Amino acid sequence: MPYQDKKHLLNKMPSQPQLKTNILQLNVNKSNRATSEAIVLMAKWKIDIASIQEPWAFGKNIGFPSDFKLINPKSKAPFVIRKGTKFSELEEFNSEYTTAIHLHHNKIIISVYVPPYSTNQIENIYATLEGLIQKYNTKTIIMTGDWNARHKDWDVRTNTRGNIL
Repeated sequence: MPYQDKKHLLNKMPSQPQLKTNILQLNVNKSNRATSEAIVLMAKWKIDIASIQEPWAFGKNIGFPSDFKLINPKSKAPFVIRKGTKFSELEEFNSEYTTAIHLHHNKIIISVYVPPYSTNQIENIYATLEGLIQKYNTKTIIMTGDWNARHKDWDVRTNTRGNIL
């Protein structure tokens, strides 16, 4: 369904109770325009946490308003978090391709970017995920990201990454 056909859904987002945390995952593909659109969506949908992959100008100010905080800005998978959202950063699991946080209600969220044609990074990323799962195995872990994985359940073809997921 093309983007134009989905515009009617934007105005039908359900209102959210105060105790929920609204999360958005988006690969902005190093695009200034996509980053700007992410900012609009975050405000419109009252997003608390955005898992952003391939941000425009990563490692610098990527243009989010001052009421948001950028977590792990040098990563290709940082979080953008609304100020006032209670969390702690899990720095031991942060890298160029991963960012992890612990939410106040005992949930762990990790943002991941797996480059499309790299095997060295995949092994390091999977090792990071395994370590996170082992350390926090009694908590709910939410994994977000761009895995560059294909599987017949969501795509027309399957690759090794899709089978692993």
